[in-house]
Amino acid sequence: MKVLGIRNYSEGFRYCILDNSGGKVKCLNLDSENKITLPKGQDDNQLLTWYQDEIDRILDSNEDIERVAIKHNENMRDCYSKLKKVMFMDCISTLEALRKNLPVNSYVYNNLRINSKNVLDKAEAIVGKSQKYWDAKFADAIMAANKEFEI
Repeated sequence: MKVLGIRNYSEGFRYCILDNSGGKVKCLNLDSENKITLPKGQDDNQLLTWYQDEIDRILDSNEDIERVAIKHNENMRDCYSKLKKVMFMDCISTLEALRKNLPVNSYVYNNLRINSKNVLDKAEAIVGKSQKYWDAKFADAIMAANKEFEI
């Protein structure tokens, strides 16, 4: 089974494609494209349309993805004005997956039984460490996607 894990944030998004078909979890894009930065100079409507196109591109170029998992930001209730765009990105990811008949689940750290202090170590133990752009946001996407293998 292949799962797309997504972690949106204000400057872009991180994503992973995890595969467990060989009995061991492997990140298919560990050292290739996994960090997408939002383009500069666009208003929110243009950015969200661009974001939708990017999610579609990823899903269309990986037609064997069977599920989508989104790691939500932990601070949404306190920072709506700053995170409104991120919340919309999460919604777009959900809708695009559903439009392609893919099950979608959303997680926060509590659901994943991890926290911001150990997410890097936990993700590295599952798939190894990427050679570039290794950070908690990428680890969040990995952990959300990995949770799908428990379902």
